[in-house]
Amino acid sequence: MLRELENVSQHEGEPLRRWFYSQAMDLVLWQDEEGAPSGFQLSYEVFSERSGELSGELAGQRKILTWLSGRGYSHESLDEGEDRPFRYKMTPVAVPDGVFNQEEVLDRFLKESEEIDSDVREFVAGKLREYPL
Repeated sequence: MLRELENVSQHEGEPLRRWFYSQAMDLVLWQDEEGAPSGFQLSYEVFSERSGELSGELAGQRKILTWLSGRGYSHESLDEGEDRPFRYKMTPVAVPDGVFNQEEVLDRFLKESEEIDSDVREFVAGKLREYPL
């Protein structure tokens, strides 16, 4: 279940940031000065569609869906960097990824978000439903 982190660091000049986390996903929500959501970033891992478990070639790969007011949506995979012997691991970076399983992610988000602020839950769920396929 998603839980809200307390005392999330804030950056001067940027919108208020709230952070929710669970073993299955992380949600960062940005709010404007009036408290209205101005964007969010949902990161999750890819699971096997059949078993609901991590398996297969893409299993365990981290995906990131971002929605920002005035910009819209982006969907990316997290490239963890190269893990080569005797060399430092490279910094993880987000790379474009057009594959977004809307139904699966929405279903998982609704299950994970049952105990968070209902306004946040409904806002993010609404944006997941509106994702242009």
